[in-house]
Amino acid sequence: MMFLFLKCKRLVLRYYATMYSELNEVFDTALEDRKTINANSDGYQARIGYGVKIVNEKGLITIYNTANGGDFYREITDDEYEVFLQEGWYSGVYKICIQKYKGILQEIERKTKKEINGRKNLKYLDYLKKHKETILKKYYNITQKLSKL
Repeated sequence: MMFLFLKCKRLVLRYYATMYSELNEVFDTALEDRKTINANSDGYQARIGYGVKIVNEKGLITIYNTANGGDFYREITDDEYEVFLQEGWYSGVYKICIQKYKGILQEIERKTKKEINGRKNLKYLDYLKKHKETILKKYYNITQKLSKL
């Protein structure tokens, strides 16, 4: 019984050591990325790029999605961490950015339908159309970058 416990403990420790090593590689890539912004502060190193903030605070690496509203950034989900761990910094930030753009496009679509069924303000509909075109261009550029990886 004790042998099984020790074996399980070693496997768990090996898993976390591997994950820590891979997160360090992701963080190092973010440091080298020329399109990220330096967000260092007392006690930690951080970079922000494409709506993602990665922080190394005393060896603990955390990744946040800055696109979600609120007073504080939301830490990414376990599935999103898996993308960063398996595919790297660039693929991770591009996929989170694509999710953000899809959400914006859905919101524009909802507002357009509401406006067509409601006030029918042509200036606002024109604004929504231009905003949608801008987001679609950004979406296209990111998907092109992702496909080149």
